This record gives sequence, structure tokens and C-alpha cells, in this order.
Amino acid sequence: MINNMTLPLEGLRVVDFTTVVAAPTAGELLCAFGADVIKVEAIGGEAHRTTGSFLGTPYKTECNPHYTLQNSNKKHISIDLKSEEGSRVMMSLIDKADIFLSNVREPALERLGLDYDTLSAKYPRLIYAHFSGYGPKGPNAGEPGFDSTVFWLRGGMIADWQTEDARYPFEPTYAFGDTATASSFFSAVLLAVIGREKTGKGTKVESSLYSSAIWCNGQGVLQTQFEKKKLNTEPEKVINPQNGYYKCSDGKWFSLNERTYYEKDLPAIVKALGLDDVLSDKRYESRESLEESGVYVEYRERITEAFKTKPAAEWKKIFKEYNMPCDVAVRTADVAGDEQALANGYLEEVTYPDGTKVMMPVPPMFLSNYARRPIVPTGEPGDATSEILKTIGYTEDMIAELRNIKAVK
Repeated sequence: MINNMTLPLEGLRVVDFTTVVAAPTAGELLCAFGADVIKVEAIGGEAHRTTGSFLGTPYKTECNPHYTLQNSNKKHISIDLKSEEGSRVMMSLIDKADIFLSNVREPALERLGLDYDTLSAKYPRLIYAHFSGYGPKGPNAGEPGFDSTVFWLRGGMIADWQTEDARYPFEPTYAFGDTATASSFFSAVLLAVIGREKTGKGTKVESSLYSSAIWCNGQGVLQTQFEKKKLNTEPEKVINPQNGYYKCSDGKWFSLNERTYYEKDLPAIVKALGLDDVLSDKRYESRESLEESGVYVEYRERITEAFKTKPAAEWKKIFKEYNMPCDVAVRTADVAGDEQALANGYLEEVTYPDGTKVMMPVPPMFLSNYARRPIVPTGEPGDATSEILKTIGYTEDMIAELRNIKAVK
């Protein structure tokens, strides 16, 4: 909440010419922490406004949570950029901006006169932040890229994060990779802001879904360059069963993890599971002896059967007594009411004009002496057009004429 604290990015002016999730989320992070963000949409609004139609959530003007998540507090203007007058309005906005943010493909930006070379020559202090699917070079440069294709498929996760006998690839939550990527893009823009403070020069900032996927899956990318060629090893082949997932008597999954290393944690784990006889068996005394004797298969089976005797919540209490890192797999539907999330302010209740109340996830950055704007519902496309145009010198009559010729809405 704002109260009397300062918004850390206050004073920065951003022209946000983005669509869907990844790049708009970077713009939303800038906005949440104080930047004045002007969201430029087409006359009819951007396609993300209708996402709820296939996700099963509201998507009317008066209640559009999915669009709000990426665009709260932004000032919206709708422009026909293919018209001469609309193009002039856009340039007037950029003339006042510190940052130009876009994920429109570069050939289209060039046709609109919004490419980096054109704008940097005219505005040398401008931070030009461009986001793409595959990156600016290489055989896939310029191709359309979605979270579900570039991030998950090309990044290696879909193929590796399941067992060989899976009947169908797991399906990630909509825009999961987009959201993870947005934080990196946001960080890159902030680096450019810091650099400009030191040198007075703008720069081109670039990031992509593909670069983010490689970064997020970095541990896997490293591992598979050596002996391990597939990330998700079959459970029965895991040498150390003291790290893994086990199903409890209530059908919930529980994650068991060692605190330090096998030998040191063995006594606590077997005591918690009621497998004390293991301590007197030399085959179990180290990871090496597990592998040499092959008893790791039996050990996993015994642990599996032990977990079936109690519900997950009870196992969590037991292992917490030993200070073991552990937790229970919860349904996503339960996260919005999670006591730990609410205690830390990780979710914020937003009430829409139609009375709908939604627990909205907030940016995962918290600063003790700086504020964040609270989440507010978004309105209709172009609801701030007049307000924005007046700040760059347009009169009521001029705005009316632009609307009359459909250059703006």
C-alpha cells in the first residue's frame, strides 16, 4: 500500500506498446512501483482482454481479472497507428517518454517508424525495450512465440518433466513462463535506467521467452551436458530415496528432503518413518552402500509404504519436529486462501464495479521504505485518451477531431 511512502520509480514515463502477458507484465511491474505507464492499444483494444473466454473467468469491461493482472493502474489510450494523425500522436507520446516498451515484431515496428534505429536517433536518452519469442538473431528470429511453445517446448521442460510412460504431456498453467520471463525483462529495463543515470545515454534492452527458458532451466541445461541426459529420472532408479515425492493415506503428495546429506539425516528420517531397523543394516549406511548393494530399491518401497499410513498434514507435523524441509502439494485453487500467503500480503483483494471480489497475486518484490500501488480494476480501451492527449498539448477540439476521423478512441 502507498500510505505516505515514496513510489521508487515515480517520475519515469513509459509508453507501453505491448500485448498479451510477458511484456505487459514488465510494464505492470514498472507501473506498480510508480512509473507513469501509458498503455497504447488498437482502437478495439488488445486481444488479451478476451482471455477469460477460454480460461473460464470474467472478461467484461467491468470485471476482467486476467487483463487487470497485467495492466492495473496503466493509463489506456487507443490509437490507429496506421493513420498519419495516429502516428503523430504516438511520436508525441514517445517524445515525453523515458522508456518505450514493445513486443510487436520488428518488421511491423519498422513499418510504423517505431524501430530502434529510428527512435534512438531522434531520442538518444530513450530506453528502447524490445521483447521477442526466440531472440533477435538466428533461424527463428521474427517468428511468433508463445509461452506454451517457446518457453516450455524449446526450453526443454515439456519433454523432460514427466515419466517415459506419460500418456500426454503435462500442461502448464496459462502464462506461467510469460510471468517468470517478465521479471527478467523488468530487471533488464531497470539496469538500463541505472545506466542512463550514470551516462545520460539510452540503450536497447532485449529479452525473449527463449533466453528466459534457458535461464530458468539452467540447472538442467548444465546437468544434461554430462552423464544425465534426461532430467526426470524414473523414481525406482533414484539412488537416494530420502529426497522425493510420496503419496500419503489421504491421496496427497508429500515432499521429503534431507536437511544436509544422507548419512547425517538418516537417523532422523528413519525414526520419523518408523524404520529404525535400517540403522543396524550396513547396506543403508551411505549412498555408496545403497548403490553397491542395490538396497535403494527396497528402501524406496519401504518409505513409500510408510507414507501410506498417515495423512499428509500429519507427516508434515512429524517432519517439522526434526526441522526437515518438507511440504504438502496443494491445489492451485487453495492458494488464494492460504494463511501464509495472506499473512505476507502476497495476495490482494480487489472489488470490481459489478461487485465481484478477486484475490489478485501481487508483484513478488517488497521494499521496507518504498511503496507499491494497490491493484485497481482496469476500464475500457481508451478510457484515458483525453487525459493523456491533454498532457501533450491537445485541446478538446483537437481531441474531438481525432475521434471524428477515428485516429483515436
